Amino acid sequence: MIAGCAQFDSDVGSNISSEDLSGVLHDTTLYIDTTAISVLGDVHKYTSANLSLGHQAGITSDFVLSFTNFSALGDSILSLDTARLQLFASGLVDSAGAEDTTAWSAVMYWYSDVAPETTFTDTSVLVPLDTFEIGTFAKLDSFYLDLNADSVRTWIERHVALEQAEEDAGEESTAKPGITFRFRPNGTSSFLKNFVSNRGSNANHLPMLQLTGTYLSDSDTLRDSTMLLTAQFSAYMVDDTTTIPENFLALSDGYARRMLFWRSLDMFDPTIHSLNKAELRLHADTDTSRIFGSVVLMTAYEMDNDWVEYPDSADYGTVSSLAYTISDDTSLVRLDITLLVRYWIADPTENLGVGVRSYSEYTSIGRRLFYGPGADEALRPSIRIIYTEFEEQ
Repeated sequence: MIAGCAQFDSDVGSNISSEDLSGVLHDTTLYIDTTAISVLGDVHKYTSANLSLGHQAGITSDFVLSFTNFSALGDSILSLDTARLQLFASGLVDSAGAEDTTAWSAVMYWYSDVAPETTFTDTSVLVPLDTFEIGTFAKLDSFYLDLNADSVRTWIERHVALEQAEEDAGEESTAKPGITFRFRPNGTSSFLKNFVSNRGSNANHLPMLQLTGTYLSDSDTLRDSTMLLTAQFSAYMVDDTTTIPENFLALSDGYARRMLFWRSLDMFDPTIHSLNKAELRLHADTDTSRIFGSVVLMTAYEMDNDWVEYPDSADYGTVSSLAYTISDDTSLVRLDITLLVRYWIADPTENLGVGVRSYSEYTSIGRRLFYGPGADEALRPSIRIIYTEFEEQ
């Protein structure tokens, strides 16, 4: 339902005059009085090339790595001498906003059972393993974390035994524990650091287990061999305790927030008014002290329910095919909602408002504020409408 061209000031028509009918072009701005922030919270970030870790600007991020494909180790492990985890740091979420660049440590945990659907608050099966100094302010950095080889072998053999038991019983494969780690910042940290996920583009930088030992493969004994296992799954989880300032709305990535807008259009009569163009006009806050990360693209949604009383239960319908840039040096963002407003004017009962989200809420961490209805008039959210009013001659 939301579509159209991002160009607003062209092709809007002109006055019409004929023997029987005249049409006068009008340009009006309607200020939006009903808004809300819809908080989705921690959204699953399975497809990101980066895994974020640390604290900054009220945001905390953990990440999870899971290894489940042990076929590369052959038929069995005869001995395991060393086990190391390789991590590669790929940058910082917001280096400019970091007030303290002191290095910090992170605690590495092991999931003692099948990792549940990973959420920030779920720690029910986590067992702490060790603390590692990986919170450096360096943008690019490699880390090799030594693990207990006997424990790693036990975890692998448990997983393989469960797989074999299922195969022997002819059962369908179910979730098995594998080796799943979780990293959490230890104590105070003042910046968020990115690590390469299993979806990284450079194979040498992927999170890997390096296992050195003796293996049995097709009756061959592979002595003092080092095997590399790449993580099959990775994700990061985010918590955000930030209070959004009064008179502001917010979009945020990682810990998702969306903005909702509604405005009555009862002043329009579809029998005499024809909509030419409609745009949602929003003003982003350009105070750099309140911008976090890089929220640079936004898009709009048609809404499917009456969210005014319960915005966190909002249902989102058709999404626009257009993306709109949020720049740092200008505050005005204009979203074309012409087809949606035409629909509302034709049937006012379908006017459930419009939702706006960041394009990157599932792949990064960031936060951007926008002015709400309580701001100065020039900064308030509004709908600019160009329409033609017809009357008989």
